[in-house]
Amino acid sequence: MSDHNSKLFVLGVIFLIGGFPLSLVVINLIQSSFFQPESFLIFSAQKSSYFIFTGSLLLLLLGVGLIINKNSKVIMGFGVIVFSAAIVFLFLSFYNYTYFDEKGIHINKTFSFNEVFYSWDKVESVTQLNKNGQPSKIEFKFDTNNDMFLYSIDSKWFSKRTEFNQLVRDHNIEFGFRDLE
Repeated sequence: MSDHNSKLFVLGVIFLIGGFPLSLVVINLIQSSFFQPESFLIFSAQKSSYFIFTGSLLLLLLGVGLIINKNSKVIMGFGVIVFSAAIVFLFLSFYNYTYFDEKGIHINKTFSFNEVFYSWDKVESVTQLNKNGQPSKIEFKFDTNNDMFLYSIDSKWFSKRTEFNQLVRDHNIEFGFRDLE
């Protein structure tokens, strides 16, 4: 193994081990700086954004490894493509969030740069899905095209649970519970 390959391998191991904790810090910092509105009830990154970020770091490293390969222009060209794709995925990880405010639900799903907005009057029902007796997800059903969205409950939701439930009641939205098996 050449010197630069061994360095890239060590960097890859570091990114693999440290990529996920790094993603927690970087994504939350970027989202709070550029995407978080001034007024909101709950703002959270979707779990997939952390995995996309970590995968992007590994792809970046692979792309660099292929680019610095001086043996073949085809491999170097492929490295540029991999590196470019990694940059796109890195940006997509920042655009992957959900937030709730007085107006409604703002969702930016995985692999999209466009936020989808549902006003509270478009929400038909909200169902809390419980796993082993504990809240796990919130299912939103909308009155447009049978759209549905599953929100994975996190600590941010738990800290604002009372306010969230009040917001749902204030908009006369059907609220229920269902156990997952």
